[in-house]
Amino acid sequence: MAFSALAAAGALGVLALPAEASTAYRYWSYWNADPSSAKWGYATEGSGTHIPQDGSVEGWRFGLAGDSTRIQPSMLPNFETMCDGVTPPADGKRVAIVIDPGTAQEAPAGERPSTVITECVTAELGATGLQILQSLVDVRMEAGFVCGLDGYPSRECAPLVELPKSAEVAITQRSVRIRHRRHEREFE
Repeated sequence: MAFSALAAAGALGVLALPAEASTAYRYWSYWNADPSSAKWGYATEGSGTHIPQDGSVEGWRFGLAGDSTRIQPSMLPNFETMCDGVTPPADGKRVAIVIDPGTAQEAPAGERPSTVITECVTAELGATGLQILQSLVDVRMEAGFVCGLDGYPSRECAPLVELPKSAEVAITQRSVRIRHRRHEREFE
C-alpha cells in the first residue's frame, strides 16, 4: 500500500506525509513560482505535465519531508536576477530553475550534495517543467518519479527514512553556495 501510494504521489509531484513523526521521505520535491511571484508554491501538478509560463521559476529541492519538516529551495525565486540579460526566443519562453541538493545531513549514506544550481533556460512555449529540467541536467526517473538529478542521489528513489533529530535545524540554518551560469556567490 505504501509503495503504490508513493508511486501515485510521485506521478503527480505530491507526496503524502509519513504515518510516524520520526520518519520522513527523502526525495526531490518540486516547486513553482509564477511570474512576478516572490514565493515558492509546492507543485500540485507533476513536472511531466506542468507547462511553466515565460517568467516562471521552477524549483527542485532534495531533502527530508515529513510531519515535522518542510523542504523548499533555499533561495527565493527571483526570475529577474536569474534571467537578467537573457532574451526570450521569438516563439519561446524563459524559465529560471533552482536545483538545491539539500544538506549533508539529509544526504544518503556515502553521498554528498553538490552546490545549488541556478540557471535561465530558453525553451519552446509548450515545454513542460520536466523537459526544461532535462535540458539542464541528467534526470533519473522510476515509475514517473524524479529520483536523481545529475547523479544525485546515485541509487535511491524517495525512501522512507528515520528523521535525524537535527533535521529541522539543518534545513533552516545553513550556508548555501550558489552556482550560476555567470558567477558563484555565497549566502548565509
